[in-house]
Amino acid sequence: MTARGRLGPIAFRAYGQFHRDARLILVVSLVTGAAVSLYWIDFNLYLSSLGFATATIGLVATIAAVAGALVAFPASAVSDRVGRRAVIAGGTGIGLIALIGLIASDALPLIIVSVVLWSIGNQAVQVVMSPYMTEHSDRSHRNELFAAQFAIMNVTNIVAAILGAVVAALVAGLLGLDPGGPGTYRIILVLMAVLLGAGLATVSLLTDDRPKATTERRLRQAGAHDIKPVGGRLGSDLRGLAGIAEGVVGDRQIEMLFHFV
Repeated sequence: MTARGRLGPIAFRAYGQFHRDARLILVVSLVTGAAVSLYWIDFNLYLSSLGFATATIGLVATIAAVAGALVAFPASAVSDRVGRRAVIAGGTGIGLIALIGLIASDALPLIIVSVVLWSIGNQAVQVVMSPYMTEHSDRSHRNELFAAQFAIMNVTNIVAAILGAVVAALVAGLLGLDPGGPGTYRIILVLMAVLLGAGLATVSLLTDDRPKATTERRLRQAGAHDIKPVGGRLGSDLRGLAGIAEGVVGDRQIEMLFHFV
């Protein structure tokens, strides 16, 4: 896409030309990215306010990092079978459960379990986000889509950190809580949970991208309204061939292939 004129109009024109699901996934990146930013900035401070030693905080962070690394490849494999949307929804939901656990208790064992769940959920979302955007964008607008997401994540890091701290301090002041105490950080955890809830609601609006649903939808879009889905071994083989062909020639060409077949 040729860039002409001022940056603002260019960005809005590009956003308008993105697929519906691509625009929604940018909203998901915005709200969930804000929650992740608050976590990275405030979580260790929260543990410190609870009185945990630096070594304990480091151990918790290490366990969480290992859990996230272990789930990366399984999350990718699962998304190939059930669709990226399901993995994004599952990861966001797991993150929400983790935050509820952190809000509910300050016991170290539950904190470790909650942090592991948070890391697993966040990693699952991050692993499939790029493939999802690639699959729901045209080649001519793909660079702009990834640039928009990158910009959103960077701006969100700054804005979420400032607004999160300000809102938490205001609420803590109204409730008479210690600005540096655990109560203030729990308010931030509640804000994070609200953000993830909004992200999960947005994910529910995404188009079903399970392999079977995607193949049947492309058949209909290609004009094969009278063709019934093929079941059994033959249907599975045909869907597999369609997936291979899509990876080689792209979405538009595979639709043409279905049309001629």
